[in-house]
Amino acid sequence: MNKNFTPKQKRVWDYIKDYTNKNEYPPSYAEIQKYMKFKNISQVWYIIHRLKDKGYVEKEDYGIRSVTAITKT
Repeated sequence: MNKNFTPKQKRVWDYIKDYTNKNEYPPSYAEIQKYMKFKNISQVWYIIHRLKDKGYVEKEDYGIRSVTAITKT
């Protein structure tokens, strides 16, 4: 499967998948921000929304842990 990810999008998507598999719940935006060493949480928001637009994550409108990585077939 060819994914149209930027390097940062790929790292975030992989982190969401791996974190969820390990902990049985997704990471918060703050945890993603810390992992990626972003200065602003808006960077997480931007990448999550790009991944959502591409169909690689599902995101609920509300909730701290509301992002789920999905695998396209």
